[in-house]
Amino acid sequence: MVDFKKIDMGELGRHLFAKILKATASDGNFSEIFEECKLKNEPYVDESFPPNEFSLISDWDEPEVQDKVRLWQTFTWERATVIPSLNDDEGKLSVFFDEVSPKDIKQGLLGDCYFLSVLSVLSEDPKRIMNLFLTDEQNNLGLYGLRICKNGEWKEVVVDDYIPCWKNDPAFSKAHGNELWVILLEKAWAKLHGSYERIEAGFAENVLRDLTGAPTEVIETSDENLWERVQDAD
Repeated sequence: MVDFKKIDMGELGRHLFAKILKATASDGNFSEIFEECKLKNEPYVDESFPPNEFSLISDWDEPEVQDKVRLWQTFTWERATVIPSLNDDEGKLSVFFDEVSPKDIKQGLLGDCYFLSVLSVLSEDPKRIMNLFLTDEQNNLGLYGLRICKNGEWKEVVVDDYIPCWKNDPAFSKAHGNELWVILLEKAWAKLHGSYERIEAGFAENVLRDLTGAPTEVIETSDENLWERVQDAD
């Protein structure tokens, strides 16, 4: 267990650290990091998005975050392998278990329903979700690589398996059961934006673009038959 309140940030100021996080969000090559951790036989800890308070909220003094401060200060960081709700009686934990489904997704204490709604849409074609992962197997190094098309460029986003927890359960989104894919995608998305708090509220079309690499368009219309046309197209 990691208590983020006990981590000493040294001389790094909060604003400076937030800038460093944003600049290094997609740094690293998954294959190289995986081989290095395997050689050292040490679990991975992501230094560019560490398990501490600044990965939750980059600036705790901002007026806009004060409604979250009291609750989020109680969060701890746990490896996915020791979170009871993610591990069944046999200790099985997987990135994908059985098949990806829109029914897998469960929202937590983070207001990112716009992001989760896109995961739900994409998971109707499971390959669209699975292709975002550089590895589809749970590993004891706690190291996972994903692909996200940010600003028109596909990037490798490497994350560890430290998860923000509240009352011994993932604080934010998760899958129903012992799957990691929802948690890891949400963490990669938060890392790209500098903190979990920064991905509260947003636009689904931006997520759809970044997770598919395809252009998106918002259509405003009063056409009462639009839903029927969408269903026909589907």
